[in-house]
Amino acid sequence: MHFVTVLGRLLATILVTTLLSFTTATALAEAIASDKDKIAITNEGKKLKGNIDGVVPGGGEFILEGRRIHVVAHTVYLEGGAANIDLGVYVEVKGAVRIDGGIEAFEVKFKPEYDVVVDDEDIAVSGGGTKGPLAFAQVSSYIFDGSSAATDFQGAISGTAETDEASKIIGLRFPKYPEPAYIVEVSADSDTIDITTGQYPVITEMRTVITRDALFGINRNQPQRELYATPLTTLAVDIAVANLKASGSSVLTAEEFLAALEEAEALVVNTLGFGMDTSIDIFSTPPLVNSTTTSPEDQQAIAEYRTAIEAVTAIAYQIAELSGDSGLTTDDMVSALAEDLADGIIDGSAGGEPVGDYSSESLIVFEQDPATLPIPNST
Repeated sequence: MHFVTVLGRLLATILVTTLLSFTTATALAEAIASDKDKIAITNEGKKLKGNIDGVVPGGGEFILEGRRIHVVAHTVYLEGGAANIDLGVYVEVKGAVRIDGGIEAFEVKFKPEYDVVVDDEDIAVSGGGTKGPLAFAQVSSYIFDGSSAATDFQGAISGTAETDEASKIIGLRFPKYPEPAYIVEVSADSDTIDITTGQYPVITEMRTVITRDALFGINRNQPQRELYATPLTTLAVDIAVANLKASGSSVLTAEEFLAALEEAEALVVNTLGFGMDTSIDIFSTPPLVNSTTTSPEDQQAIAEYRTAIEAVTAIAYQIAELSGDSGLTTDDMVSALAEDLADGIIDGSAGGEPVGDYSSESLIVFEQDPATLPIPNST
């Protein structure tokens, strides 16, 4: 079989070629006949080169330079074979871009002299739980399980960790061959402190999601190695779960879950972002300054995100206070807000039925300027 590398851009249905290297006309036809939308890929000259960043369980895919590489029946291996694909292995790939953004490999060539040793058997991730930052909290990660609606799609536990005195997650790790998605929960115990107030947190349980693509750095500048659970990520996760459960599907794929999560994220940011830039990704943007957030743009995003976090928390706290002696907590109100917003609007009802934990009259608290809302438990 002959192979071709084509570099260019697609304009409408015309491939504008800037570099073409082939041995025969037949090779060109073989390379592009199966998909006219394919174009060539490169990071150095005519090949994608580098050490493998990640390996997808089950075979057939690996990650190189932040791109998903698909090996197929006609992929040819040189100086090795499929069994040699592993983290740190150096390869050169010739292939074409698929419509989904992945690379279909025509040829994979191994160069063991450039392999690097990967010491860790798994992937370490830090971050934290942030309403105010939670110190001494418990962290649990669960594999997404589309057949476990009864447990809100939280499947087998993947790992546990805790946050330290500075609220940083210590000890959270994911397999080097991760699953498509994980639901991560940060919860308070009797020792937990909200660093902002110095007291026990008013929101004691928060959730977020981290994906295999994020861990591998697919379509990003670098792999995600921090995660932050916040009231906004909690709302998005809970809304996605509620809507998927309402769909009645007995088994869901990770792709369906992540699509629902993306829709829920947009709904939360647009409704409860309090003016936050809608381009801010609440699942990957840190809600506090760290070593990676050095630009003015980063710090502006943090300020907007943190304002929304504190506003949502203050509103949920006030609604709980308005419930009197009902025993309802701020956590209950966050859950109620997710139930209410799942149908697209906050109006005290969900799918035409009243939300049990608060009345529509309580929603007057949303009319306040978020900048004037007091931080709960602050002095």
